[in-house]
Amino acid sequence: MIYMDNAATTLQKPEEVKRAILYALEHMGNAGRGGTEAALDASRSIYAVREKLADFFHAESPTRIAFTANSTESLNIALKGLFQPGDHVITTVLEHNSVLRPLYWCQEQGVELTILNCDEKGNLSYEEMENAVRKNTKAIVCTHASNLTGNMINLKRVGQIASEKHILFVVDASQTAGVYPIDVQELGVDVLCFTGHKGLLGPQGTGGLYVREGVEIRPLLCGGSGVDTYNMHHPSQMPTALEAGTLNGHGIAGLGAAIDYLNRTGIDVIREKELNLMRRFYDGISQLPDVKVYGDFTAEERAPIVTFNLGDYDSSEVSDELNEVYGIATRPGAHCAPLMHKALGTVEQGAVRFSFSHYNTEEEVDFAKLLRMINEIEGLERLRFMTSHPKDLNDDVIKAVKECGKLCEQIHLPVQSGSDRILKKMNRHYTREYYMSLVNKIKKEIPDVSLTTDIIVGFPGETEEDFLDTLELAKEVQYDSAFTFIYSRRNNTPADMMLDQVSEEDKHNRFNRLVEVINSSVIAKNKAYDGKVVEVLVEGTSKNDESKLSGRTRNGRLVNFTGENIKIGDLVNVKITKAQNFSLVGEAVK
Repeated sequence: MIYMDNAATTLQKPEEVKRAILYALEHMGNAGRGGTEAALDASRSIYAVREKLADFFHAESPTRIAFTANSTESLNIALKGLFQPGDHVITTVLEHNSVLRPLYWCQEQGVELTILNCDEKGNLSYEEMENAVRKNTKAIVCTHASNLTGNMINLKRVGQIASEKHILFVVDASQTAGVYPIDVQELGVDVLCFTGHKGLLGPQGTGGLYVREGVEIRPLLCGGSGVDTYNMHHPSQMPTALEAGTLNGHGIAGLGAAIDYLNRTGIDVIREKELNLMRRFYDGISQLPDVKVYGDFTAEERAPIVTFNLGDYDSSEVSDELNEVYGIATRPGAHCAPLMHKALGTVEQGAVRFSFSHYNTEEEVDFAKLLRMINEIEGLERLRFMTSHPKDLNDDVIKAVKECGKLCEQIHLPVQSGSDRILKKMNRHYTREYYMSLVNKIKKEIPDVSLTTDIIVGFPGETEEDFLDTLELAKEVQYDSAFTFIYSRRNNTPADMMLDQVSEEDKHNRFNRLVEVINSSVIAKNKAYDGKVVEVLVEGTSKNDESKLSGRTRNGRLVNFTGENIKIGDLVNVKITKAQNFSLVGEAVK
């Protein structure tokens, strides 16, 4: 199984976590309940983990850390214990139900609630947040990172707003604790809620909250504490005030071992690997047709999450297929984030979420591996890799096209321009030299490859010299076909704002010259097929002659041919009898 649901829980844990739990099971008694060695061992172990967490989050004292079963419990304790009727609370559409539902409960008790919306990429406006503060505002409550999109909130910015307005700042760090450094002092966080089983790499059933000195939270539970037994009320001092009953000492021991692992390995190292895997996956998946990815991937800081939909398919269908056919574990549906789905327009469809751990490997996220896996599907005869951004087409994908028998020998590699200067203005992130090195590598590895492309002429600032660079590149590559476009302005785009627009006369003149070069290459390549036998996938009847069938070769050439007892979807051998300029004519042979 390839496990890609780490935002729900990290499946793979450090070995020392397992060992610590086993040791605790064999030696740990009930902390604070008696003076036996087993009870004392439990007390010492739990306090040691408080110290580790206090250091990890830069708390004033270990006593400011209270243990819970998970972040949901932490948030319920914090939110139901901080607010009272007449208070005003600000939160966001990015929140998990662990935040929203306790706040809705508070609202029913008389707490006023403002929920800030986001833009189409899931980003908040901090100006709107600041403007939402009222005289009776008690707190801002927000997640550190959306569990749906991976978008992150700037805690330092929000902490500054809270500090300036003299209100509390409560943070849900479920998706970031253990991945990003969180200094509650530097960020101005008053209450930090976290879970142990995700980025902290601890066992399920562990979590906690940090409460700043001076912040009072009404206990959600009361009962056994191990201290002050004759008091009719639950003890008010931290952390006992928020811990009623026997703690999960065995799990807390495992959490402590996980903190040791994080400190030893370095969360910066862990985060870098997770984000690299995320980017690698995003670069591949975002190029596929009919795939819509949610969230802002221009941001440097984000949670290692990629969430998408495939066309109009229900997210559960896609996730089930990934699991049952390919052994890839993902999370479909609503992700306990109802307001974000409303904002993204995915309430009915849901979304498929991939979330990464540093235990994942590059091989598991490579697009090339996905192509190889699809190549093994029984009943599938052809697979055509539609397109790739040049910066994302790597050696592994080229080798997959070469070695996988069902992958067609066709690669669409958009170049847009042959001029480095124009490529830079287009923000394409590659050079002519790099592009040509890819072309040469493809031709070497796949001699019969069909290379197609996209080219734009007349982009703002394009000179005759720039255009000649494009023309020479087209002559050198000798494309099998090309989608050629004349640049047209679109309101309010960066290119629209550029001052050096190319005249319509120059655009059309360059376009005609480019088409002439492309067509000469296409015609010459088609002529080479005269008399050859090629495999054709039948797509239907010919648009120009209903007596003929039509289909394409493995490398994408259009063939119109005659034949009997042939239906759509068949693979047919066709002998080419005439090579026309932009299509081939033939007859089916056995």
